[in-house]
Amino acid sequence: IATDGGTIRGTRNSNAWVFKGIPYAKPPINDMRWKPPFPCGHNHCWQGTFNAAFYGKVCPQLNSEDQVIGSEDCLYLNVWTPSVDIKQPVLVFIHGGELTYGSGHDSGIHPTPEFVSNLGVVGISFNYRLNAFGFLSLDALSDGSKSNTSGNYGFMDQIMALSWIHTNIARFGGDPDRVILLGQSSG
Repeated sequence: IATDGGTIRGTRNSNAWVFKGIPYAKPPINDMRWKPPFPCGHNHCWQGTFNAAFYGKVCPQLNSEDQVIGSEDCLYLNVWTPSVDIKQPVLVFIHGGELTYGSGHDSGIHPTPEFVSNLGVVGISFNYRLNAFGFLSLDALSDGSKSNTSGNYGFMDQIMALSWIHTNIARFGGDPDRVILLGQSSG
């Protein structure tokens, strides 16, 4: 599939095409930390054909044993589609977790091939920055920003993911004019 960021190769099971771990923004690391997300234009996030067979990394968070897991390089989305050839409604799921934990591939709460096939929809989930990486607001960060504010980077990530979806989803069989947002808890 050709996207505005480059070519993507997914996998197919009996019910749907599955595209996992697609970068929708440049990694928010180093000088991009605590800044609005930057879109993945052509050759900004990968070169060649992107292998979308594996989920991307989760954003930094504590697991059930209070250990830090994840990576700051975490702005990835996942697409499940029964067909890339017909225009179908798009169901976007935003994970919950009190803005401190969770991911777009948490077991049991993201779309599945069977789900999208049975409903005739394209399903999407994505990661967004959490905790301090997503919502820290400090005068020192605000002073250097274009808007003279800071924080809410996680919400900016969500807007960036929706922008990527609007631009690219038709190539996955989705109708960019029929997008439904669903969320769980803080999602």
